[in-house]
Amino acid sequence: MKNAPLILFIVLVLLDSYLVDIQSNLQYLVEPLLAPLLLLFYWLNSSSPKRLVLFAFLFLWMGDLLILFEEGISFLKWGIFSYWIMQLLLIKYFIDNYKIYNFGAHLMGILFYGSYLTIFLSHVYQTLGSMRIHGVVYGLTVSALGSLMIMELLSRQGKVIILMTLGLFVFSVRDILITYNKCYFNEDFFTYPIPLLHALGFFMMVKSFIWLEENKKNEKS
Repeated sequence: MKNAPLILFIVLVLLDSYLVDIQSNLQYLVEPLLAPLLLLFYWLNSSSPKRLVLFAFLFLWMGDLLILFEEGISFLKWGIFSYWIMQLLLIKYFIDNYKIYNFGAHLMGILFYGSYLTIFLSHVYQTLGSMRIHGVVYGLTVSALGSLMIMELLSRQGKVIILMTLGLFVFSVRDILITYNKCYFNEDFFTYPIPLLHALGFFMMVKSFIWLEENKKNEKS
């Protein structure tokens, strides 16, 4: 029962990836179901579901819908804004659970994500147009969260932080492909990888949240 939403989620992700690739309008029916199914999986499997994560799902879903049903630049801007709020909530969740700061390890994370962001923006910045501020702010926020995760990974390895770090990176690659489609190519050059990376990245983070909450509960008992 607890894994039923995940099974349906996987089936619909594969279907959505195919529909995106063939540019079928059926994707507008399938894609809005993905975030709610993953939320249900989290709710059923978490030992103590966190309000921050639930709100992160809400803004993830809003961002997905705005990008999916995009009608002009305003939809794209509000979609990026929704994803940005989601990232801020994840940063708060991370800080609440990882309170050991290591400057040297954090510096390595900053160098990795800083280089990653700089190379990306140097390639697409001129094509962002009115999205430049949104792109830079969102990129800096993702990089801030990623650098903190790498800090924790280098300081204190474990399956929770490994999965969380990889999940965010996969999710950020998906964001890059969307940016190329919307601003660089002005067409859907990248198709089926986007829903796959979206699903895989956020599932990895959700699974890490579930493991983390189980660990916290076991420590208290």
